[in-house]
Amino acid sequence: GLWYAVGQQNQTINIKVDNEADFEVVNATGTLYANSDGMLRVTYKNTGEMTAKDATVRISPDDPFSTTDDQAFLGTLEPGQTADALFKLKVDEMAVAKAYSINSEIKYEDQDGHSQISDTIKIKTETLPARSFGESLSAYTGLFAIILILIVAAGGFFHLQ
Repeated sequence: GLWYAVGQQNQTINIKVDNEADFEVVNATGTLYANSDGMLRVTYKNTGEMTAKDATVRISPDDPFSTTDDQAFLGTLEPGQTADALFKLKVDEMAVAKAYSINSEIKYEDQDGHSQISDTIKIKTETLPARSFGESLSAYTGLFAIILILIVAAGGFFHLQ
C-alpha cells in the first residue's frame, strides 16, 4: 500500500553575486532651443560596489536631437564618485517644446581588466520653443555693451592725445 504525508524540507542554495559598477544620472542641465545648438552637461554617479576604470560615456540621440559629439571621457569612478560629461547637441527646427529622454551607455574597464558596458542610462532633458531674432540678440546684449564701452573709451583716449 501507499501512504501519503504532507512534508516540508528546507534546502540552502548559495548564490554568488559579483560586485559591479552601476551608474545613474544625478543631474542634467542645459538650455536646448528648437532650431539651434546647445550644450548639455550630464553628471553621472557610480552607484555600484566596484571601481570603473577609464570610463567613457556615449549617447544615442534620436529625433529631434543630433550631434557629432556623442562621447565624453569620465575617467576612473570609484563607488559613490561623480563625473561630468558635456555634449553639444543640435535641436531640429521642428522640435516640439516638451520633455525628452536620451539614451546613454558607459564603457569601462573592471577590476580584472575586462571591458564592460553598462545598462542603458536615460538622460531626461527638455527642449524650449525656438527663440525669435530679438531673443537671440538679447542673449548677446551684455557682450555688445562691453565692446561698445571699450571702443568709446579707446576713442576718448586717442582723442585726448
